[in-house]
Amino acid sequence: MNRNPLFALSALFFVVACGQQADEPAAEPEPEVRAIEALADEYLDAVMARYPSLGTQLSLDGARHDRLFDNSLEALANWQEREDAWFARLNEIPQPADVGSRDWVSHGILHEELGSAIALRVCRNELWQASAATGWHRGLPFLFEIQPVDTAEHRQQTLARLAEVDRFIDTEIANLRLGLETGYSAPRVTVLKVPGQVRALIDDDSIFQRTPPGESVSFEIIDFTEETKGPGMADFLLKVAVIQGNRIRLVSQQRMIKINTACYSWDI
Repeated sequence: MNRNPLFALSALFFVVACGQQADEPAAEPEPEVRAIEALADEYLDAVMARYPSLGTQLSLDGARHDRLFDNSLEALANWQEREDAWFARLNEIPQPADVGSRDWVSHGILHEELGSAIALRVCRNELWQASAATGWHRGLPFLFEIQPVDTAEHRQQTLARLAEVDRFIDTEIANLRLGLETGYSAPRVTVLKVPGQVRALIDDDSIFQRTPPGESVSFEIIDFTEETKGPGMADFLLKVAVIQGNRIRLVSQQRMIKINTACYSWDI
């Protein structure tokens, strides 16, 4: 149920970049086209700021690799307000008539991304991300696997990003607790494997423990994470064990069916 904006945003980034790199000056665009381009630029910049890992995943020149996604509910509420404002502005712009043009593509991508994000809110995904398939523990190791450490600056950025792991996990714990209190939880069958998967992150062969050949920074990272990763991950394991157990359903089955029906009916 997690939306991954990577594909659509990659396409939007490509469209915007192509427009910025045109060799020959084009005629002055229509006001509607200028409005679409301005909105696309603004949205893309905001997305890159909200999802810092995109710069790492896309290997973008000049991207910083020192932050994790702010998974707090306060940040989400602020982001949703901005999505509503962007979508309202987009709906005031007539859809371009030139099918296949750059502004037509940008308009379509923006409409799909913003409209889908708004419609999917009913699922409250942020409150039940304890799945063995979509939990934070699936993406975080991959992110650090591709984390650049080729320069002193990149190594410092790696340490800064690692320093946010505890904050990120603690926020996930708080979100999951609220989810259980308000009637949102992942199905038990999807949570059973989570404790073992999380525990693997602190095993000897974990990406957080591995020593790449010739990388002196790895020793810094190991020392650094020995102080920070333990309490957060241990706490997460404990809370997941509770979620995994008999208390996984704190609300009536009837209410859960109502919640899931509203979510999945939109998704289908």
